[in-house]
Amino acid sequence: MRKKLLAAIMSAAMVACASPVIALAEPVADVETETTTEETDVTDESPVSEEALIKVQPLSEPQGDENTLGGNEGIQTQAITTQEELEDAIAKGGPVDLGGQSIELTSPLTVNTSVEIANGTLKSADGVSGNLVTLGQGINVTLTNVEINTAASNKHALHAWGTNLTVDGLTINHNANGAPIVINNGATATFSGTIDLALGAASWYGINVDSATADFSAATLNVNGAKGTQSAVCIDSAASDAVTGVNLTEVVTKTDGGSNAQQIAYVADANLPEFVAQKTKAGADIETITLKSDVELSAPLYLEESIVVNGNGKSFIGTAALGKENVVTVMADGVVLSNVTIKTDAANKSALHIYMSKADLQDVTLDNTNTAGGAGMIVNGGTATVYGGLNILLGANSWGGINVDGKNGASAVIFADGSKVTVQDNSGKGLDALYIENADINAVTIEGAEAAGLVKNADGNYVVKEETKPAEDNKPANDNKKDDKKDGASPKTGDSSALLMALMALAASGAAATVVIRKRNEMSR
Repeated sequence: MRKKLLAAIMSAAMVACASPVIALAEPVADVETETTTEETDVTDESPVSEEALIKVQPLSEPQGDENTLGGNEGIQTQAITTQEELEDAIAKGGPVDLGGQSIELTSPLTVNTSVEIANGTLKSADGVSGNLVTLGQGINVTLTNVEINTAASNKHALHAWGTNLTVDGLTINHNANGAPIVINNGATATFSGTIDLALGAASWYGINVDSATADFSAATLNVNGAKGTQSAVCIDSAASDAVTGVNLTEVVTKTDGGSNAQQIAYVADANLPEFVAQKTKAGADIETITLKSDVELSAPLYLEESIVVNGNGKSFIGTAALGKENVVTVMADGVVLSNVTIKTDAANKSALHIYMSKADLQDVTLDNTNTAGGAGMIVNGGTATVYGGLNILLGANSWGGINVDGKNGASAVIFADGSKVTVQDNSGKGLDALYIENADINAVTIEGAEAAGLVKNADGNYVVKEETKPAEDNKPANDNKKDDKKDGASPKTGDSSALLMALMALAASGAAATVVIRKRNEMSR
């Protein structure tokens, strides 16, 4: 009886506790119903259309006329199909959504009002001259998912003249005599998303930054079709830090900027060999090449003026496109290769060729593991001076580490104080670290080899000096002694401690035997 009464009381308590939860659930359903109704109202009074809509910022009072979306916060809509309608919308400011449409520009478009333009294409009609889109000074302009297509008669596709420009996703097809983007006169530009620039034969470059700043840290920059001296980004009349976030090779020329001043260019990998060759041919005077990431070369890289290459620990990587050529060839005095790796492809020959010129190597790695037949470095009628570390990797088809050849003139390799040569020979053939050819034709000089870790062999070539380890007999006497206590070694027979330990063990065993006998006697009682 008591158990039945207790069960009844507990059931009643559970029902009472559950009731408030059911009662409080009702208001939530009301909120959801209101939200659904509000969205339905907007949908019903706003017919779905592929036409672009201009979204104007809410007015002080809802207009409630036929141009209003059901009186919803006073947002006006208007279809954009012509340049005139686009210009009217831009003049009002605020967001302008093109709704995926393409607007043909029959004259240059000038923007002098802070505005946000999104989701559409601006396309030049034939015959329109000058810059296609110009953004004025001191205004804030945002472009989101916009495409701009020029005609051959245009100049620049997008010109930011002192503008505060923000770009998130931009495609420009440039087919004119100018540039896809010019940023100057104190403008600031921040890029994010994917920036795709397609260059034509007459394009000057991809993006020009002149007395302005541009940040690409959050962007993926693709420059397609670049040839000759068409850099992806170039800086004129600006500080070296005016452009940030571009992960392309930096090439600094001394006299190629405005008024023959310095110019900084960021060059796409596929265009780097041709860009360097064309700048040298034009007398632009290249000063430095600085790697921001590994570069896969589309052609052999020839250094034909006194250029400093700052590798930053990155690599020039040969590809099958080079064929059986050397990856990097030095053909001018004064070239410096610093902190860089040069790597061959299985189709290539040697990693580095110094031809009738003088070059300095500072902390260089030459990876000739894969090769169609070549050496880590060939010095042919020239001089290589090695500073710091020189690391050479060799493979099955490698000829050797350094080939010094007197065929085309006196040749030399000089190992400066403190330099060190290491060779990783994966050929299985025991290749020479340095071997000499045609010394009977012109003088071949090797200096400082032994201090750098090389030793001459019977053939007159050089191999890596083997480091000798000290013999066991030459070790100090104390090295062969062991601490018996630390090592847990068994006591030796002659030790006095051994006798003491034996006696202690015997005494302990006797005591244990006495205890056992005593217990047995107690149990038998």
